[in-house]
Amino acid sequence: MQNQNTQKAREIKVSKNLRFASDFGDVAYDLYEPLDDASDSASKDSSAQASKAPAQTPKIIQIAHGMIEHKDRYEWVAREFAKRGYIVAVSDHRGHGESVNESSGIALGSMGEDGFARASYDLYKLTCLLKERYEGARVVLLGHSMGSLLSRRYVSMYGEALSALVLSGSPALDPNLELGIKLAKMLRFFGAKTFGQKFFTKLLFGGFEKKFRKNGEMSGVGWLCSDKEVAKAYKADPKCSFMFDMESFLNLFLGMQDVYGEYPSPKNPHIPILFVSGNDDASGHFGVGVQRACAHLEAQGFDDVGILLYQGARHEILNEPIKAQVVADIALWLEAKGLQ
Repeated sequence: MQNQNTQKAREIKVSKNLRFASDFGDVAYDLYEPLDDASDSASKDSSAQASKAPAQTPKIIQIAHGMIEHKDRYEWVAREFAKRGYIVAVSDHRGHGESVNESSGIALGSMGEDGFARASYDLYKLTCLLKERYEGARVVLLGHSMGSLLSRRYVSMYGEALSALVLSGSPALDPNLELGIKLAKMLRFFGAKTFGQKFFTKLLFGGFEKKFRKNGEMSGVGWLCSDKEVAKAYKADPKCSFMFDMESFLNLFLGMQDVYGEYPSPKNPHIPILFVSGNDDASGHFGVGVQRACAHLEAQGFDDVGILLYQGARHEILNEPIKAQVVADIALWLEAKGLQ
């Protein structure tokens, strides 16, 4: 069955670096609006809204990017969904891209005190702003990698605000997570922040890279994507050329612990959730960790959780050669959930 939204050519209005206030300064986000879709009601005057056909409920896909990257890397994905009639919003997390304010201690790689939880709240705040702008909108949150962890915290805290959740390239639960938390706290206590920053960067990403280094892939980024041009562009991107500081690593570890912990009472247990990952993704333990993440959410009381694993695909499933198929599969899943 072909998604009917792919039949219409759509002009897309792109608004770059819009901003809203957070505790550290401003969060930057981009907005992609299909101009010929009824969901663009915020841009039309009242007479245009009073047409014979009832206005379609706006559908928004809100994208949460991963660690050490930025919103501009999702332009192709955003445009693809906008072509299908979705309004798309992509924000930079604090300490990433344009969401920095060095006078508040938030620079590239520095998410600040309690940065993981506050970044998740930033996502929720953007959802609320989008719902104010597009009355009656239904919002789908699409989180990639670290963004998928932030999205899972979001759904445990503010799940009523969402109509669906898509989790891309989800990191597996590290069996040494508790040890990592203790070590990070110890290094912070002794002031070994620079050493700790380099240590955890090498430990985390070096482990992901091991298999692909043996195959002669580009150093440091082979695990990300099998498309060598994507890997090359990532490595050359100044907005991807930084390390997390110690505080941000610690908050990430603590955030992962919360995400894989117990959810006493899910806010929206019937929300449709879809995992999309490659079975050659080292971060997801080559599919096994993603299946366990799926089972974890089901164990917390979520009753509509699905998973799509793509043969031979690596971490950045939305940048892989099969990316068009992945977007089409997500669109068909959304259609099946009444969110086309």
